[in-house]
Amino acid sequence: GDLLAIFENIGLIKLDKSSSLLWAYQGNCHHDMDLAPDGRIFVLANNLVTEQVNGKEVWTRSPTICELAPDGSVTSVIDIIECFRNSIYRPMLDTMRATGDIFHTNTIKVLNGAHTAKSPVFQAGNLLICSRQLSCIAIVDPAKRAVVWALAGMWQGPHEPILLDNGHMLIF
Repeated sequence: GDLLAIFENIGLIKLDKSSSLLWAYQGNCHHDMDLAPDGRIFVLANNLVTEQVNGKEVWTRSPTICELAPDGSVTSVIDIIECFRNSIYRPMLDTMRATGDIFHTNTIKVLNGAHTAKSPVFQAGNLLICSRQLSCIAIVDPAKRAVVWALAGMWQGPHEPILLDNGHMLIF
């Protein structure tokens, strides 16, 4: 089968079973990606922003989710900070660092809708993400460009939340 591979802060490639390059996307991808049932790819990325502050160059990694078509073309780019600002979870941004790796988003999972009966936030196509720096997990509705659920305070520096078949969540 084919293989998708992230090159940290460079991009994402797709290789065929003979290791021949099918396509490459240069988009500061990092940490994680997931596939939707229709073949779309959701990959974490950062917009790298530099500015001069008191005569020094200061950088910030602004977190995004890139949606790619199966051929590697960009379908959309979702600004994760904007998703928080467009929601009742906006106050979680108050703990965000001013510069550097402000989110350290480390996980993205496309929800399959298996738990929608428990809550509409679990609808198919929503995206489960994790931010180490905010110590939170959140669900983003990509169509609304908004966080529809988030939880913090029970852990520090979380990674890899997984929604289990029984509706519980496992978090490292």
